[in-house]
Amino acid sequence: MRRVGLVLVLTFLVVAPSVAAEGGLTPATSGLSLAIKCWGTGSPWLCRFTAIKTNPSIIFYRFDANNDGVYDFPSQAGCPTMGCWTTINLFLMSRILDGLLESCVQGWDGASVQDGKPLAATACSRIILGGTLTIIHWLAILRLPDGYDTSRVVRGSVTLEDLPVREVPGWPPPTKAYEVDLAALRARLGSGPHVVNMRGLWETTRFTTAGNLWL
Repeated sequence: MRRVGLVLVLTFLVVAPSVAAEGGLTPATSGLSLAIKCWGTGSPWLCRFTAIKTNPSIIFYRFDANNDGVYDFPSQAGCPTMGCWTTINLFLMSRILDGLLESCVQGWDGASVQDGKPLAATACSRIILGGTLTIIHWLAILRLPDGYDTSRVVRGSVTLEDLPVREVPGWPPPTKAYEVDLAALRARLGSGPHVVNMRGLWETTRFTTAGNLWL
């Protein structure tokens, strides 16, 4: 169903006009942010990219999911010089690799041009994917991917299935341990086996990891 939905989204693509701004219009070069949220068992992850605007001038979007300079949604194949844009402010994409994912989005008013290119706002965001999550009874043990020291996880930022957990003090590195509220998880997920996602902040970068839990 997700693939079908994505195909339907593509029917709303807009080819932006190559027209310079007139009438004193203020170009939309700010007022944009990007939120990334991922789910799954890891490799692949399903990630949702959402452009959030505070500037009402922004109408059109294009997403570079890997921050490699190539816009993934909408596809730029066969587009004119101004590129292809969409009015849809989010899209879904599978991510195969663990580690750091850096992504960007541009937001444009559809009119402002500089040096023959869209004069647009750009926002980027990052998320760390993977590592290990081992859950034993009420204890969840987190280890992030290599290169990401768990001692730099922000205290109070960690959740399991968006429910708060309590850090166990004095747990030896390179892992961290958290107390899990099994009753709250069972009320949310139901009984039986589940794949669960732990999320939090590593310094200022969000992370997501996955583990198995039987309730």
